[in-house]
Amino acid sequence: GGSRAQLASMYLKKKSGTQYTTVTFAATGVACTARLLYNGNGNYLDDVDPFIEQPQITDYVHPIDPWGQALGEDVGGKQCFVGLTNLTQSPAFKYCGRIQGYSGPQLMVAEGSAMSIGFPDDVLLNFKRCQYFTHGAEKLLMILQQPGALSTAGVTDGGCETQPVIPKDDPDEMCPTGDVSSSELIILIGGQLALVPSAALSV
Repeated sequence: GGSRAQLASMYLKKKSGTQYTTVTFAATGVACTARLLYNGNGNYLDDVDPFIEQPQITDYVHPIDPWGQALGEDVGGKQCFVGLTNLTQSPAFKYCGRIQGYSGPQLMVAEGSAMSIGFPDDVLLNFKRCQYFTHGAEKLLMILQQPGALSTAGVTDGGCETQPVIPKDDPDEMCPTGDVSSSELIILIGGQLALVPSAALSV
C-alpha cells in the first residue's frame, strides 16, 4: 500500500504540478519499480518521474524491516527510522537476529510452501515473526506511540534523512536492468539448493 501511495503522489506531481504531502509506512520503495516493472519490460515513466527529488514523500520504517528497509530502493523523499529506542531488547531484534546468515533469496523462496521442504521450520517461523514486529502496521503504530519515539515535528528516535535520487544512467547500478547477471544467477541457484535436504544432494 505504501508503494502505491508514493506512486500516486508522484503521478499527481508530474501531471498536475501539485505536491501533496504523502506519509507512508514501511513502503518497499519505487525508485526502481517506476523504471522497470519486475514482471516485464513495462514502466511508469509516462506517469511518474523517478529522476527528480520527491520532498513531499516521507516514509517511516523500522531499521531491520526485511521488506520496508531492504526490498526496493526508495524514491528521493525522506525516510525516518522508528524503533531505535531499546532496539536490542525488542522482540524485533530477537527474531530478526535469528534469521541472520540466511540470504534474501533463501528466505523468500522458502516462504513458498512448495519450496520449503527441508528448510528449518524454526527459521521460517522466526522470519514471519521478524516481519510481524517490524513490518506490520499495528506494530509500527505501537512503536510510534511509545514515549520519545516521535516528536511533534514528526522526527523519530532514529532520525530522518533525505534519500538520494538515483540518476537516469544509474552509475552505481542500484536498479535491475531486466538482465540476470552471473552473480545474481549464482545467488538464485544457491537459494534453491539451500532448500534441498543434504541427504538428497548426496544421492
